[in-house]
Amino acid sequence: MKKLLLFLTLFAIVGNTQAQKLEFNIKGLQDTTVFLAKYFGPKLYYADTVQSVNGKVVFDGSKHQGGMMAIVIPGPAYFEFLHDNEEVKFNIADQKNLVGSLEVVEGEGNKTFYEYVRFMTENQKGLMAAVGKRDSAKKKSKEFKAAQLEIDALNQKKMDFQKKIVAEKKGKFIASMIAMTMEVDIPDY
Repeated sequence: MKKLLLFLTLFAIVGNTQAQKLEFNIKGLQDTTVFLAKYFGPKLYYADTVQSVNGKVVFDGSKHQGGMMAIVIPGPAYFEFLHDNEEVKFNIADQKNLVGSLEVVEGEGNKTFYEYVRFMTENQKGLMAAVGKRDSAKKKSKEFKAAQLEIDALNQKKMDFQKKIVAEKKGKFIASMIAMTMEVDIPDY
């Protein structure tokens, strides 16, 4: 009986410490030291290092708690990703444009995260253009009202997109992260 209990305990421990590969293929990256960084408050701190080989960078994710992390390469240059207890794989085509050239191959949380980043970037560009139109128009003019309607529509589109992700990814880190950035509806009293 003791042997069975010992075996089950060891099996449970080993079963819960499976490696979670965090793999990044960065085109043109020389064999060099690459850092895994974690956020503590608003700052990034090194958490791990590996040697890249032919542009391939692999970390053992099971050594690290989940959350927002970053890969830092010489330059220094970095890009962020989510570590949420799933294997992660990225392909990056251009070291000078890490975020713009990255493809999330594996990791649903990161696919959603970068879909969100790209959506928010485009939405912000539209908002800035609409705010510029509104600010250059005379108050109460047609142009002012049209620009304000465009601003309101873009803000609503952003809120709808955020709510959709939070609902679809409930229980995942990406949902919690986005929920923290959403505007809160304060009820009238």
